[in-house]
Amino acid sequence: MVQPGVSALGKKYSTTFFPLKSASETFLPVSSNRLKSGALSLISIARYFYRKGPVQVILLLLVLAGVLPAQRKRVQSGPRATALVVLSPDGQTAPRLIPICIRDNDQFWDASVYQATPRPMALEPGTVYEVERTGKSLGFFTVQRASQQGGRWTASGRWEPRTRSAAAASPEDDERPVLRRAPPAEKPSQPQAQPAPPRTSDEDADRPPLKRGKPSGEEPEPEPQATAPVTPSAQQLVPAISDASGPDPRPYTVDLNADAQARLRDLGSSLAQQAALKHAAAPPGTRVELKNPAFHYFDLDVTNTPQVVISAVATLIPPGARGRKPAPPSDYLVTLVARENVSGDVNPVYTRVIPARHAELDGKLELLDAVDVDGDGRGELLFRRFIGRDVSYLVVKVGLSQATILYDSGH
Repeated sequence: MVQPGVSALGKKYSTTFFPLKSASETFLPVSSNRLKSGALSLISIARYFYRKGPVQVILLLLVLAGVLPAQRKRVQSGPRATALVVLSPDGQTAPRLIPICIRDNDQFWDASVYQATPRPMALEPGTVYEVERTGKSLGFFTVQRASQQGGRWTASGRWEPRTRSAAAASPEDDERPVLRRAPPAEKPSQPQAQPAPPRTSDEDADRPPLKRGKPSGEEPEPEPQATAPVTPSAQQLVPAISDASGPDPRPYTVDLNADAQARLRDLGSSLAQQAALKHAAAPPGTRVELKNPAFHYFDLDVTNTPQVVISAVATLIPPGARGRKPAPPSDYLVTLVARENVSGDVNPVYTRVIPARHAELDGKLELLDAVDVDGDGRGELLFRRFIGRDVSYLVVKVGLSQATILYDSGH
């Protein structure tokens, strides 16, 4: 649906992240800081079948053979665009779209500048994005008009909520634009973003076209712009994907009862407290209190093994020294991602700790949602980062034993 061009102009992604010295960011192996949750282990199941006999073992191997190849699904080569759609709950403010990144030629690029002429190709009129909340399709956003706001490109467009009849429509009834893959191009020698030169009419003729379901011959009429300001608390930021050849959306929610949620919440809180103590090199006897903790539960790889994301302010209260006044408490911002493995252990795979007083310099993370950014059928975590008045976006892929930064618009 979204049609990147041939030459890559955006920011090249990197899986290496260099935080400031006052922040710590770790991608932990599965062997560190494990906490037992008591879940049933596949290893114990295998041992059980082994005692039963060879026939049961063969049946177990056949089941696993059907599960494991799904985890090795090859990532789509793209192009695939990820964006955020801003919706207002009251529906009185026109929706708009914020481009985040494009995956093309097995690399990620900044969608707000990728193949800009000067309008980014992610905001071509008529481009359709499927809006998803935690992998569940909510509807479609069709780009109608792109404009710059505060130095960054956004687009207004038509929002069409998904209905039951539309969800049950056959593929033949789908009249959304279909993307034709651009031919391979040489990669730029410099990884840094360069200004996009203006294109001539001859160059525009070489841009890979979008095939429309209902060609009209005219650019769609833009919807009127809303004049009423929208406060951040009234906005809903929902991820959206534009990709004609990628997998269908699938939900990344996990069905946990109250006891399972309480167990993950307790274990995750303990891991967040340990991370704050380790970062601060706190002396023995230091107490940790988590303020305003937020817990989000996902099943990102659709294996029914939950992951939990914890965001909290950790207040460290040092022990009182004899004859001395206790040191004042210190606050740290903690973001931690942990997952439960097949053995029932809960392991931290991504941890970020920064002093609260340095939030304006190091950046505060806000989890937006889980979305399939790279097109492999599994969800990634999409964060928004605030550094002063600047906003950037971070995509974290959670693996079995560690996490990887797929895209960081701030680096």
